[in-house]
Amino acid sequence: FESAPGKSPFGEPLEKRALGYTYKLRDEVWDHLQRSLGKEFTKAKYDVLTHNCNHFSEKLSMFLRNDHIPDDVLHQPDMVMSKPLPILLRPLLNRWLGGFRSDDGRATDGGEQHRRLWDKVLPGALVEFCTEEGGRPRVGEVTEASTTQCKIGCLDFWSHTSLSHCIPAAQVMQVLRDAPEDAVKLRTESIKTVRCSFPC
Repeated sequence: FESAPGKSPFGEPLEKRALGYTYKLRDEVWDHLQRSLGKEFTKAKYDVLTHNCNHFSEKLSMFLRNDHIPDDVLHQPDMVMSKPLPILLRPLLNRWLGGFRSDDGRATDGGEQHRRLWDKVLPGALVEFCTEEGGRPRVGEVTEASTTQCKIGCLDFWSHTSLSHCIPAAQVMQVLRDAPEDAVKLRTESIKTVRCSFPC
């Protein structure tokens, strides 16, 4: 979910830290939240020690700035969990802290929008993708698709060659042109990984 700056279901923060600047647009950030982080950071996967809001902030900071959050913030749970009482209360804390929601913001759809997008990622479709999380967008044609990844052919303008990349579903950003009507619209169980020496 998204809360207004400086507010959360737990109230106002005790401390605010400026981490830097980003060139990412608000829509790019929201799209990344829905495609990737919204599926990874759920109530079911929450753990007060190993998978909490600080870990979420770490992943978001890496996407926004390609830099880590301060170590003392990331490792706060380690300090708390070194005491015996919090260890005993860990299951209760997981249920309580992992189950909050925001009444004044918006929530991701749990990846539903990206699942609908993935339904269109079929052989012959023209897609925008990136070869690494948060990387530079590229355009290519899907040559093969499975339930979790696809093979995309694209051109490397510098070397004047065509390349093939095996891309996970989370790194396909949008379908620019649907697969042709007469295209074979089958998904395979898996795709043989293809690596190339030139980035496209």
